[in-house]
Amino acid sequence: METEIIDLPDGAWVEIKTVVSRRMRKAFRKAGIAIALGGGSNGVGPIDLADPGAIKAHIMAHPEKWDLDAVDDAFLLQGIQAWSWPEPVTPEALDALPAASLEPVLARMQALYAEAVPETLKS
Repeated sequence: METEIIDLPDGAWVEIKTVVSRRMRKAFRKAGIAIALGGGSNGVGPIDLADPGAIKAHIMAHPEKWDLDAVDDAFLLQGIQAWSWPEPVTPEALDALPAASLEPVLARMQALYAEAVPETLKS
C-alpha cells in the first residue's frame, strides 16, 4: 500500500494511504449515504434506496439525522496508516484531538479520496 507522511505544525505526523482500496471505497460510500439518511430508516421501515423520491423526502424531513462528519470520519479511520500519537487510531482518539490537528490531514485525504464518494453526496 502506498502511503505518504503529513507533518503537522505541532511536530506530530500522520501517515496516510494514498491509494483507495475497495474496502475504503465501500466505507466512504456507506458514510456518504449516512450523512443524509441517518441510519437509513424512515421510522416505518428501511428507505428504498432505489427510489430517489423516497430518499429526497427522507433527507428533507429529517435534518436532525444528518451526520455531517460521517465521510471525514471514514476518511480518517480508513486512511490513516500510522501516526505519532501513542493511542491507536480509534473514533474516540480522533474525537479527542484538536480539530486543527486534523485539518491538513483531511484536506489531503479529500484531494486523494474524493472520487470514491458518490458525486451526489459531495458538498
